[in-house]
Amino acid sequence: MWKQFFLVLKLLMEYQKGTDSPWFPYLASLPRYFSNGPSMTPFCYNCIPSYLTELCQKERATMNQLLMLKSLSANLPHEWLGDETRGNADLWKWAYQIVLTRAVTSSSPSTDGDERDVDVDVDDGDENEHGDLRLLPLADMINHSHEPNVEILHDEYGNAYVQAIRDIPANTPLCRSYGNPANPSYLLARYGFLEEDHPWSFCKLLPGHVTEEMVDLGYHPHRLLFDKTTGDVSEEVWDVLLYLVLGDEDTCGDGGATQRQFHRAHVEGNHEVKAQIHREWYVHTLATLAEHVEEVLRELEVLEEKG
Repeated sequence: MWKQFFLVLKLLMEYQKGTDSPWFPYLASLPRYFSNGPSMTPFCYNCIPSYLTELCQKERATMNQLLMLKSLSANLPHEWLGDETRGNADLWKWAYQIVLTRAVTSSSPSTDGDERDVDVDVDDGDENEHGDLRLLPLADMINHSHEPNVEILHDEYGNAYVQAIRDIPANTPLCRSYGNPANPSYLLARYGFLEEDHPWSFCKLLPGHVTEEMVDLGYHPHRLLFDKTTGDVSEEVWDVLLYLVLGDEDTCGDGGATQRQFHRAHVEGNHEVKAQIHREWYVHTLATLAEHVEEVLRELEVLEEKG
């Protein structure tokens, strides 16, 4: 949050200078309209799936928290940030959107001594504590792809440059990854677009409470996946669903003993015991998966009627 706040302040200070700012050509090229999470209203949240709503509301809450911090700008010299700029809430929202959708966080130095830039992922934490948050006009020229062909690095002097990570034929657009394409809801909440070409997608399994044991089994939007082309689901989906089934006392009725045995087998790498439990409870796990799919489809039908 603080890194975003200071970068927003820098943007506003340069914006206030107008044509006197060396940033003016860059600022003038930036968009003024956004269709991502922070730009949505409560009405919008009623028209999108629940998981996407959760991500969008989180992004908007972060923006609102930052707007509450703008009172701290009163301590800045007037020539840095005038009253008109300081009190313009729409301008603050615009600056926040620029930082949210364009800033990258430098990761740890690589083996060659250069720092690699990574996009901030809402699912992995809002900021990289060990990296700088940076705006790179160069990066704005590079679109997203789930098959990136370049990465952005910084040398020891802080200069940014683009490096190919595979052979790039002539006339091929330069692309980098804005985030895990298997979680398209994140891309829409953060950037306002969907990744439609990637075959895998988060299965939207959203239990009321996620335990440490479920995380051990692979509960994460980047791992609970289904293949949009074949209908296959990842191993983690089956594991988490079975764990939920075994925790249902009405279904299993052994006080969680089998559930604990399954988790222990997973942690210890006992594939034989784990596979045996899967076989014994396959019918129940399959029924739970089918129920989840039907629930998602019903939700989509309701949302389609609203559209």
